[in-house]
Amino acid sequence: MERDDRIGKDARVKRIYGVDLRVPSVTWRPPGEPLDTVAKRLLRDVLGDLDARSISVPDKLEGAAVTADGRLYPVTDNDGVEDNLGETLFFSVRLDTAFP
Repeated sequence: MERDDRIGKDARVKRIYGVDLRVPSVTWRPPGEPLDTVAKRLLRDVLGDLDARSISVPDKLEGAAVTADGRLYPVTDNDGVEDNLGETLFFSVRLDTAFP
């Protein structure tokens, strides 16, 4: 997940990415040598989804699950503290791209 910790009209970044963990296993590297990396792929920008389902776009996109049939279930945190409405959102949407 990528988020900007901004709420309401100030929110700009609420994205969910996926990585393919079927890549060859990461190998140990001596200190100072480059590490293996995996590429991320945007699964869905959920800013509009959050805006459509909320009083005000929440700041904390906290978790997500992807089902075998291509549904994405994002969930937000309900901190309910200073400038936060305390609302929790949990819903499903279709993925923008096939995963993995």
